[in-house]
Amino acid sequence: MIVVVHPRREVIRRLQAAETHYYFSIAAESVIRRHGLINVESVDETTVAARKGHVPVLTRSTFANPDILLDGVAAFEAPLHPGMSKRLGLSGETAAFETLTVRSCRTGDSWTVFRPYIEKTPAAESERVTPWTNRAIGVELFDGITSDVAMDMILPDGRTFPAVFRHGRAWVCAFPIFDLIAEHFAVPPLDQRYAACTRMEELNTLADTVLRGLIEHAERNPDFQSVRCARWPEGYNSAFAIRHDYDRPISDTALASLLALHQKTGLKCSVGILAYETPSDQIAALVERGHEIQFHAFESSYHDLRTHLSSLTEVVGRRIRGATVHGGASGPGFRGDKHISWFERAGFRYTETFQIDGYPS
Repeated sequence: MIVVVHPRREVIRRLQAAETHYYFSIAAESVIRRHGLINVESVDETTVAARKGHVPVLTRSTFANPDILLDGVAAFEAPLHPGMSKRLGLSGETAAFETLTVRSCRTGDSWTVFRPYIEKTPAAESERVTPWTNRAIGVELFDGITSDVAMDMILPDGRTFPAVFRHGRAWVCAFPIFDLIAEHFAVPPLDQRYAACTRMEELNTLADTVLRGLIEHAERNPDFQSVRCARWPEGYNSAFAIRHDYDRPISDTALASLLALHQKTGLKCSVGILAYETPSDQIAALVERGHEIQFHAFESSYHDLRTHLSSLTEVVGRRIRGATVHGGASGPGFRGDKHISWFERAGFRYTETFQIDGYPS
């Protein structure tokens, strides 16, 4: 069992206030589960206890009883709590950068690391600065680490420091990997809709590389047993999904042509329908041939969303399980935390992840 250990809630609140940034590392358990390991649990630093076969993973700035944690294999996300650094016998300095490069010592592959940059619109002058806009990445520049280094960290000034390494029975990531991965999946609250979001390219491969090393380190504990979930069902290694957004009326002839293509290829599709574009005969034709109808949202209030969903459900004649968001930077709606929370309240089973590289949208 991997046991993710995070600070107490009051400590997290203090960290957020000091850093003017959310403590996304709280989602480390979900990050690890997403990458295949399912025997994971989370506890705060006051409740962790030594158990046979358990490998503690301390998220950034966490302090836990060193005597309990360091008897066996453990892992740490930097910046470390000073008390943990002292116990581990590590020295160095903390620093913060908006971008840095992480490079694999084995393959030479490299990644440019930065926090996602989210823009909203309209962006009046008074809205451009908010309490939660600190994009600096806190890292730890460790001294004297020359062996067992899996990844390097190249700073903007060209200096190189160990990014991922083993130190005795400890695995250390010198940059906040859980914080960064979780933030790229987050949709921070905005009063206006999202205009654009710039995220890390190849996020998936970086996360896979780092977390694979963490799990290999956990397996050094002879009592640790990893329980994994296959990424794909047996016999499959990929998936193909087709989505059409019904943003404007199309002719019956055009729809017939599209349906014929799907029948020829044997592929089913999902069609996102706007509440103000509900051609009942065409929707019936899609449903009759086994295609899925999605709710294509543009609403700016939960009341409107529920009202429009009820109307569309009546036309479709069955429960609508999926929701997508209408429009890009110039389209209406909130596209983000607003819609995701409304979709959850309305009982949808899934929605899109807004085109995060390496993950399905």
